[in-house]
Amino acid sequence: MSTKPRLVLLDSDVVITLHEVGVWSQLLSRYEVTMTETMINKEVYYFKDDSSRKVHINLKQDIKSKRLGVFCADASEVSDRLVPVRIPGSAG
Repeated sequence: MSTKPRLVLLDSDVVITLHEVGVWSQLLSRYEVTMTETMINKEVYYFKDDSSRKVHINLKQDIKSKRLGVFCADASEVSDRLVPVRIPGSAG
């Protein structure tokens, strides 16, 4: 069992930006990261570099090496397990 803090990513734009700015590997080394199967298979493919060239994102290699976890569930299966996060200074 990992002693790293757990991090569940639910937004593909965040994953793409983490790759684009070059911190994806650092994130995987510091956190136990999990993403949805839909994001991996249907949403996260590439980002464009400074020259507008497509740079492929290979999440399957991270899964194979067990650096990235995957979960398969619909919203009704997940909603009762999510814990609200309160950000200091935010409304609500």
